[in-house]
Amino acid sequence: MKKILINVLFLVFLSFGNNVSLFAQNESQEVSDLIKAAVFKMDNGDFDESILLLEKAEKMDSKSTYVKYEMSYAYYLKKDYNKSIKILNKLIKRNDALDYYYQMLGNAYDNNGESDKAIKAYAEGIKRFPNSGKLFLETGNVYYNQKDYDSAIRWYEKGVEADPKYPSNYFRMAHLFLNSDQEVWGMIYGEIFLNLEPSSKRSSVMSEMLYNTYKNEIKFEDTVSKVSFSKQQIDISYDPDKEDDLLAKLTKAYEDSKDVSKMPWANRVYEQVMLSSLGDEKVINLASLNRIRSNFVDIYFEKAHNVGNSVLLFDFQKRLKDAGYFETYNYWLLSQGNVDEFNEWLKDNKDKYDGFIYWMNNNSIQIDESNVFLRKNLDRN
Repeated sequence: MKKILINVLFLVFLSFGNNVSLFAQNESQEVSDLIKAAVFKMDNGDFDESILLLEKAEKMDSKSTYVKYEMSYAYYLKKDYNKSIKILNKLIKRNDALDYYYQMLGNAYDNNGESDKAIKAYAEGIKRFPNSGKLFLETGNVYYNQKDYDSAIRWYEKGVEADPKYPSNYFRMAHLFLNSDQEVWGMIYGEIFLNLEPSSKRSSVMSEMLYNTYKNEIKFEDTVSKVSFSKQQIDISYDPDKEDDLLAKLTKAYEDSKDVSKMPWANRVYEQVMLSSLGDEKVINLASLNRIRSNFVDIYFEKAHNVGNSVLLFDFQKRLKDAGYFETYNYWLLSQGNVDEFNEWLKDNKDKYDGFIYWMNNNSIQIDESNVFLRKNLDRN
């Protein structure tokens, strides 16, 4: 029951973005009614009856792309991928084709065991729709399913760069990074995702993942506190025929690893600021994470880490803090990691929460091509 309560609270937020119909529906009322009935049948698993209804609608309006698309989807759900592919290959040739056609075509190929053709379909779609985040996502998913996670991440990141408001690429990257030794990127991509998609099942999953990562990567040992959000990696190029060359490179790499100024951004900035933010904390829960995250924002900006390497998420956190809503935001953001604590906090802070919801619905995070977060922009020096 506690999970249900929190999921309802997630749904309080408005959906940030436009809910636009995929198709210009110029069908007659009779055709439109047949399509609705077919979709209802489809949703209830009666694919054959759905196809019969769509065939009837197609006889009444043979030019309707809406009918043809739903037909391809019915065959797709029925796992008759060859028929779905045949319809979609005709649809993508139309001047009014949509990126959704390429998406489903690639998915049908992939599910049909033809991943090479899937990637080709997505590539053709990207050429025609270069800002379609969903086509970059699907390309990444092919590589993800092949366990080629580095390639998957590259495509997800390209998707973020091409379509920075599309949440799914953030989610997939965050999931991968939070299950790696480079959790820092998952922390950032995951929180951006939650701001773009605050009211879905995936939102609940990501909230819990972020909380658990804090809990796992911040350690309190006697008088020492430790953070581990990014394993420092050293790439060494050397002449294999010269043993002294390797020794010299290893020695220099070791010395550089102790020089904070030469560390990657994740170690030099994120982990150093996080470590300084722990203060006297000894446990991880929602209350302590609120204090830690609040300290993080203060120290990050006091040290002017935003100069030259601005991170839109941290800029947004500062806006929340300045507006007086950062505590509520932190409890909401990480609520699924400690549901009981959140519910107890909410009992005493309902008015705060209501005010926070109103503020968020009018001051949501703003992302475009000019401020999109990309890892590659942080270590250019």
